[in-house]
Amino acid sequence: MKNLLAVCDDMVICAIMKCKWYNVCMQNFFREHRGETLIEVVVALTIMMIVLTPSMIVNVQGLRGIQAARDYAIAGNLAADGVEAVRYLIEKNKIYHMFEEDRDECWNLKEDGSDCTETNHKIAAGTYKVELNDPLDPGAIHIIGPVAATLNLADGADADFLLKIDPITKFYTHACNSGSCPVSPYYRSVTIAYEDDPINIIMRVTSKVEWFSSRGTSHITNEDYFYKN
Repeated sequence: MKNLLAVCDDMVICAIMKCKWYNVCMQNFFREHRGETLIEVVVALTIMMIVLTPSMIVNVQGLRGIQAARDYAIAGNLAADGVEAVRYLIEKNKIYHMFEEDRDECWNLKEDGSDCTETNHKIAAGTYKVELNDPLDPGAIHIIGPVAATLNLADGADADFLLKIDPITKFYTHACNSGSCPVSPYYRSVTIAYEDDPINIIMRVTSKVEWFSSRGTSHITNEDYFYKN
């Protein structure tokens, strides 16, 4: 037996044979290498975090950028719709009253106005809600107001200007005529102002859309000018 141990002195099996009990050998082994496995795990996790953290940050920022771009695209279209609604009414008035003697006074009538001489039939200066997609009146454009409130989400939510989503048409609308309409994050107001010009009367239309985002409140405006003649 001694000769066998002398021959295999450097082999693992010999080391086990030299021990009186196998479990004593294993206890000695783990006692000598205690803590090395935990250190290796901690080092591996640290390296993994160093490698993965930048890519995770880039992915999160990319997702936020996609959402922000989507919000700005939708808000830009909604703001443009507000200006185009007023443009449509002006062009409609000019065509509808083109053969009347007082046609020059009819250009800024509301959608339900018929008397060009009545001031209350005209679009006065002020802030309005514009309804373009009323399911009960397809193709019609309604200018609602002027309203006393002004759109400024920094001072709190302005329910008067909140846009909802019609569940049937999927259009954005202030009114809801199709049952329960989910609310959107967007608010829109259209402000009308008049500027005196020596030659003409100028209407300035400013369509503003605001919404709540992960960065706080955001807004976008679309502005255009229309002329009496």
